[in-house]
Amino acid sequence: MTTTTPDSPDARQPPEVPRLAGDVPVGIPKLGPWLRVMRETRDLTRELAGQYTHVSATYLKSVEVGSATPRRDTLDKIITGYELSPTQRRHTIDLWEPAAVLAPVDELRERIATPGRRGELVTWDSRAIACGFCDPLWNVVAANQQFQRLFPGLGQAENNLAIWRFSSADESCRQGPEEDAQFFVATLRAALGRFRDAPEGARFLRRLAGSARFAGLWRSGVEVAYDVGPSPRRWGDRDDLVTVQVTELVEEPGVRLFLAYRSHTGRHQSADSVGTQPVS
Repeated sequence: MTTTTPDSPDARQPPEVPRLAGDVPVGIPKLGPWLRVMRETRDLTRELAGQYTHVSATYLKSVEVGSATPRRDTLDKIITGYELSPTQRRHTIDLWEPAAVLAPVDELRERIATPGRRGELVTWDSRAIACGFCDPLWNVVAANQQFQRLFPGLGQAENNLAIWRFSSADESCRQGPEEDAQFFVATLRAALGRFRDAPEGARFLRRLAGSARFAGLWRSGVEVAYDVGPSPRRWGDRDDLVTVQVTELVEEPGVRLFLAYRSHTGRHQSADSVGTQPVS
């Protein structure tokens, strides 16, 4: 870490102090438990964390157990002291702010069902690019034919990409690289924190927690993701790399634009680049 250090550069991990990091609870993210996990993954006792954050160990404990809510300036001290990544910082602030309202999927489908959006899907199809509009929990709102080919059997997974990825019927054939699985876990951590009061979010997480692979990835990592890409990733049992780009639509709150394509090169490109190949 590169911010303030108390007295010695070796003070953060003295040899006699065992690693404190434990499993990340599989549950709807909350500010206190999340900050405790962030502290523990950095091998900090509360006393040492207090030196890095300039917040008392007693108060840090109160925040972690949920008996105190920090002011924003105090939260910023904790974020800085723990050196959170930009996405972890955003997630932390999301958990501090009031929960956002999750729009019903049917409402999103009505908002997307316009001639302009339907034309976009056709255009992406003609360019051999898979395109799908999804809600924060990866329910598919609308998609083109290339998208359906990329995710075969999506209809049997309730038209939800995360359920498709971690469904017990198909999970056994998707034991290759975990890039796509980690991607879904990271984006769901962000979404479930932002919309943490939505009952459907809690039900959805309980459903996914029945997958040992999902639960294992959730417990063992602290990654958070919002917008993604463009970046090459392996999807399920595919041997080729698929470049994926995920963007939150400013003009359509609660909707993600998901684009995916194979490219002639391994370089990162945007979906506006030339040289794409069908993902089917």
